Amino acid sequence: MLTIPGIPVARLGGVTLSLLDFLRDDHRRGRLLLRLQAAVREVLLIEKARALGLGVAGTELQHAADLFRRRRNLSSAADTHAWLHEGRMTLDDLETVLTDSLLLQKLKDHVGREGVPSRFQQRPADYDRIKIRLIQVAEEDLARELHTQIVDEGASFEAFARSHSTHASRQAGGLVGPLFRLQYPALFQPALAQAEPEPFSDASGSYLLAVQERIPATLDRDTATFIAQEVYEEWLAKTLADAPFSAPLLDFLQ
Repeated sequence: MLTIPGIPVARLGGVTLSLLDFLRDDHRRGRLLLRLQAAVREVLLIEKARALGLGVAGTELQHAADLFRRRRNLSSAADTHAWLHEGRMTLDDLETVLTDSLLLQKLKDHVGREGVPSRFQQRPADYDRIKIRLIQVAEEDLARELHTQIVDEGASFEAFARSHSTHASRQAGGLVGPLFRLQYPALFQPALAQAEPEPFSDASGSYLLAVQERIPATLDRDTATFIAQEVYEEWLAKTLADAPFSAPLLDFLQ
């Protein structure tokens, strides 16, 4: 009698791959654990979405299906059925996948949107948009020399960035941004508040930073979208931390 682990999952020529061999190979290659984590996380989040009363309307599902077909150049019902048949899928399978995807997006929107106003009110300065010029060099002495020439002698910050900086912004004359203030590394935060560039260093090198433009925060669409993403990622991290993970399948495969 054939057991479940012995079920053949694929054949090529005279070779047969069993379910057990397939799972063990995925495990040995370090892929199975990641797939299990992703799959069970999705189930958990879909349950969270349903618990919040979120659902998918028929019109939303139809729109998602139309978009799915357009992206795959499935211009007719026959094309869609052929694509599903090739993948051994049914229309119900496709509907489930699309519904789950919509629910996950609705959950993300719901959680993020709820936290936007309070987050912005608590920390508006974090969402100032700031454009800077930046110079990164290996040696602190060089950073101080460049600083002296820029501040005391009126040398061009942009020219020094092009000729001396090792930062990725070198070709743009050190120009970075505009970015939200909190998108800049913690190391840069004190310099963002200064009127004049001052050298500062860490293990990666020494820096000069000059603020080019500062746009006070407003709760526009881009800012709200950014905050919503922040809020959702924090909620997701806490949700997963409060939900211990185990994978009995991996114990079986050992």
